[in-house]
Amino acid sequence: MGRLRRAGRLGEAVFDEYSVLRCSFYYRHVYDLLGRIAVLVPFSAVPGLPLRRMFGGDQVFLRSDTNFKLFPAGVHAISELGSWLETYDQYRDELVVVSEVVTFEREYRCFCRDGGFVCGSSYPNEPYLPVPDRVRDFAETAAARLLAHGPTMVTVDVGVGPDGALRLVELGGVNSWGIYGSDVADFIAAMEAEALARAEVW
Repeated sequence: MGRLRRAGRLGEAVFDEYSVLRCSFYYRHVYDLLGRIAVLVPFSAVPGLPLRRMFGGDQVFLRSDTNFKLFPAGVHAISELGSWLETYDQYRDELVVVSEVVTFEREYRCFCRDGGFVCGSSYPNEPYLPVPDRVRDFAETAAARLLAHGPTMVTVDVGVGPDGALRLVELGGVNSWGIYGSDVADFIAAMEAEALARAEVW
């Protein structure tokens, strides 16, 4: 696997562009779509932050900067963060996202290519529902903003709040994320088109 990833064009054809799927990269282009306060800090800096003052509550959401999910993303009570952070101390030099807690009544996974919606569905629980038009539009907006910076095919996870507001959950790769209730034929067709387009560039 290591040799394959170092194999230039072959690696690019097989793997997602993980460097641009870091929150620390793509947040600068889509921050207004998050709909919540989020900051990036070194893991080791979290205990010293005035989290209650920053986020106005007793809980925060923590996730890894990378798409590799170095530790489980989730909501944590600020008062109990110390022991949790010790558990994952091996990542003390990694960047993490700390954000305010928001509630989603439903989430949708959208696969986009060249800034356009390809397929998608609600997730993670069945029954999987089709993606509403306004969620498609939102996902396309996020995907289009990344086009000038490398990724031509991405997943866009969109959350719908109790008030109906749409928020970007995260951006991700397409070759390692579940497709849930998405149309498999449409997904495969888009992946094939992407592979052929890359072959033409080479």
